[in-house]
Amino acid sequence: MQYQERAPRVDLTGDAVVYIGGEQIACRTSNMSTSGLGLLCPVRRRVGGQIRVEFRLSQILWVAVSALLVRHERRTGGFLWGVEFMDVDHWVQQYIEGFIEDQMREEAMAV
Repeated sequence: MQYQERAPRVDLTGDAVVYIGGEQIACRTSNMSTSGLGLLCPVRRRVGGQIRVEFRLSQILWVAVSALLVRHERRTGGFLWGVEFMDVDHWVQQYIEGFIEDQMREEAMAV
């Protein structure tokens, strides 16, 4: 099965914590779309597994979402995980969409 991104992505660099089973993994965000997130994690996990992710969306706002690990690839120092959001709270989804719109507007103005 080949994974294909469904929505435009914007850079998002910050802290994240992944909860999988009874394990807590410190990761870094790489990018985000309205439907998913790229995470730089120190370990590899099974594609298809459900996870919980808490990540920093701004200096003061952390959000938590349920997600599905849909892909991973080796990167220097670890792995890039591609996760697809599941059951996102309506308010969290609005924050995510607003963040992406702001970032895309800033990128367009910088060109």
